Amino acid sequence: MSAHPWVLVAPWYRWPRAGVASSGRTTAPAFQKFASDRWIADFIADPQHSLKFLPGVDEVSEVKLVEAPAPVATDLIGKIPALFPKNAAGDDKPSVASLHPTGMRKIYLDTHSRHYLVVCELHCDLAGFPSPQAREVCQAGLVVRRRWLSYPQAAKPQARAIVKSLVAVEAAIADQTGQGCSCGNRRTLTARLRALFRLSKPSLPELTHKRAELYGQLEAWRSASGAQWVREGWVPGAQERIGSWRVVEEEPQDLVEHWLRMWPLFPDPANPGHDATGRTIYYGVLPTASFDTDTFGKARFDAETTYEIRCFVRRHDPRCPRGEAPDCHGELIWSRATERYRLAPQFDLQGTSNRPTTIQMPNLAELAAQATQKPLGKFSPVKVIQPQALAPDVVDGVCTSGRMGGQSICFISIPLITIVALFVFNIFLPIVVFVFGLWFLLAFKLCIPPQLSLDAGLELKLDVLDDQLGIVADAGISLDAQFPASFGFDAGDLNDGLADAAAGAFSVSYGMDRGKAETELKRRSNVPLADLVGVVEGIDDLPSDVAADPPVRGDLSADLQYEPRRTPEGAA
Repeated sequence: MSAHPWVLVAPWYRWPRAGVASSGRTTAPAFQKFASDRWIADFIADPQHSLKFLPGVDEVSEVKLVEAPAPVATDLIGKIPALFPKNAAGDDKPSVASLHPTGMRKIYLDTHSRHYLVVCELHCDLAGFPSPQAREVCQAGLVVRRRWLSYPQAAKPQARAIVKSLVAVEAAIADQTGQGCSCGNRRTLTARLRALFRLSKPSLPELTHKRAELYGQLEAWRSASGAQWVREGWVPGAQERIGSWRVVEEEPQDLVEHWLRMWPLFPDPANPGHDATGRTIYYGVLPTASFDTDTFGKARFDAETTYEIRCFVRRHDPRCPRGEAPDCHGELIWSRATERYRLAPQFDLQGTSNRPTTIQMPNLAELAAQATQKPLGKFSPVKVIQPQALAPDVVDGVCTSGRMGGQSICFISIPLITIVALFVFNIFLPIVVFVFGLWFLLAFKLCIPPQLSLDAGLELKLDVLDDQLGIVADAGISLDAQFPASFGFDAGDLNDGLADAAAGAFSVSYGMDRGKAETELKRRSNVPLADLVGVVEGIDDLPSDVAADPPVRGDLSADLQYEPRRTPEGAA
């Protein structure tokens, strides 16, 4: 039996230097992303043709809530300064909510029209980095590991203090370099920076040096506290679909955890330039869902846990006959761990937007014409069996009481259910918005109403602000500030105009009472109102021809970006 060592690495076209052995020896298996439902067939035909991982889109973001600064204009004192009505502690102190990318990979779900493969390449760890034959492998697969940090609770306060200081320093660096915006209460940021530097505005070199110092403190904290990463694998239990996460060896020779098969990528003999020609490449599906749970019913996968993948191959023992894999107890060769990732939530806004859905509501006139057709019940295919029938008493459109009866069986039309469901949604949307102050939710429902127009004076005022002041958060200019008298209006005038414009549009588009909406909106300052008016302008730009079925969100395929094609360096 050959004794030469094997190593599992990324496919050659994902090496820092494509096809250069010295560049690929230390790489880990790669993720490849696809949008087509035929992603496996597409990969086999053209392995490199996969989607790019985009900054901000394909990385996990943290939600930062920073207490919103109070308006500075005299006539706006006491008004609500932000769209989000709570702060990080859940108190009634409005906060500015912003997303901060963490750099960790975000993996979308199948329902988000995104699919992923884990791809690796097998080599002999010898001079020249040759590829062994696939027939020398009797089993290839991958395991999903979860990762979490273990440390004493007593060490948590010190870590929290270091992280808070680090967040403030990195926010200040992003602010100075133009790579981001703190977009919140600058007084909070300035106070923490002063505590660190005793300066109101430290320079960029000072900030960079402090960041390195804080990371050093974090590393020292990890050593002193005994903090360590714990990696666990999913071990099936005695009952099907029930298992548990358990601590496992990094590179075990006895495989006890659940594994998923990987397949060899055979090149198309009709295509001599195929990416797998002369190479031993394996691919497997990255799982994003599972019916498995632990004994307490907790799902195997969730959106809060950090995962990583380890690939393996088993070297075939030539003394064993060929059979169903694994057909022997040959050596297991493990890859390095892939990049860490988290799964996107089921209702992730970016993910769900990848698979738009059209629901055609019933035509009421057509339903009226069909209602009396026979036989009775033909158009009511949904059978509802009620062991105890609940019958509400409705007087003048208001439920006054109810009765519980005996068993009943009802037959209901699907269009009827759809009509009532949308009607209930339209009733409760404004109620939820009013009760909880969640005005930003209105940005997620766009209807094509009769054409709307903003007040011309308000448009002029906004244009003046844009042109003369350059409204950008980084410049520190606020719509809640006092304006020079030469502008011909003040912050209070702008507040009235913004509230009136938003209330008028929302009353038409969402069926809200205009007076009540305007009263509630005037409780807010100009900054959140300007954001809402941006939604109004979006509604205003929608075409009024309903029959045209306008494409509101644009071309889905236009957003797809593919990885550039690579050839081995030095190849002719």
